Amino acid sequence: MDKLSPPAKLWYFGPMFRYERPQAGRQRQFHQIGLELFGIKEPTADAEVIIMALELLKANGLNDLTVSLNSLGCPKCRNNYKEEIKKALKPYLDELCDDCKVRFEKNPLRILDCKNENCKKIFEKNEIKEVILKDFICNECKEHFEQLKELLNVNNVKYETDKMLVRGLDYYTRTVFEVKSTSLGSQSAVLGGGRYDGLVEMLGGNPTPAVGFALGVERLYTLIEKTNQEKLDYFVVSRYPKEALKLTMELRRKGYGADFDMQSRKFNKQLEKAGKISKFACILGEDEIENNYITLKNLETGVQEKVSSID
Repeated sequence: MDKLSPPAKLWYFGPMFRYERPQAGRQRQFHQIGLELFGIKEPTADAEVIIMALELLKANGLNDLTVSLNSLGCPKCRNNYKEEIKKALKPYLDELCDDCKVRFEKNPLRILDCKNENCKKIFEKNEIKEVILKDFICNECKEHFEQLKELLNVNNVKYETDKMLVRGLDYYTRTVFEVKSTSLGSQSAVLGGGRYDGLVEMLGGNPTPAVGFALGVERLYTLIEKTNQEKLDYFVVSRYPKEALKLTMELRRKGYGADFDMQSRKFNKQLEKAGKISKFACILGEDEIENNYITLKNLETGVQEKVSSID
């Protein structure tokens, strides 16, 4: 990747396998979409990757998206932070979960990502929280982070800074982020990414800045399925299939969710189905067709009105 002309923009899709013990709701084998941008150290690359992640999710029907953002700094300033975290947590080492006891020696930043409830309570202690929330990054890393936030601001990207957002591998530098969706009523992480300027060099290449994200496909499918459980806008109720199909297609072209009964079943059967899957029923009977109007029924209130068209 260090030989390609920057920026090198790549993506991949394929099966992945977890070596470690899978957490609840995670599979041993899963599929992943990833995007990588090599060769650009400036925060413009971080901003482009984050915005592209949002556009990808929006294109799949996910809305109300928010970015959680943090900067891990460079290796130099991060090492000082690690030592402070270890110093603050040492008196509580025996109370940490087994995984966090291992992380304490190998990579103390991973402790902040622990989902164990007892560990979370320890992080809430004032003396621990004070260290976690400390602004530890150097001036150069701070400038990079501020420029990134400005780029997101001018592109109307909603974001929040989260000091608890970390990555467990040492090649991550500066920017880390997660995209969350509030479509399901509570915030759910959909994808994660960050800057990993140390990876290419770690694998034997020349120093090469890089940033990217990864998205679990099974996770995306689950979110799309739940989001799409929302009712259709309109269901066309009619015993006249040609007219019903024509109106349904007109509604879809206008951007509405619409459907009709392809079997032209009895009127009451169609209304019953409409009540289950849509907000409004567009009734097309003989009188409506002859006089060129639609009977629009609000399926929540039962109120009906005659309309010449639906805009």
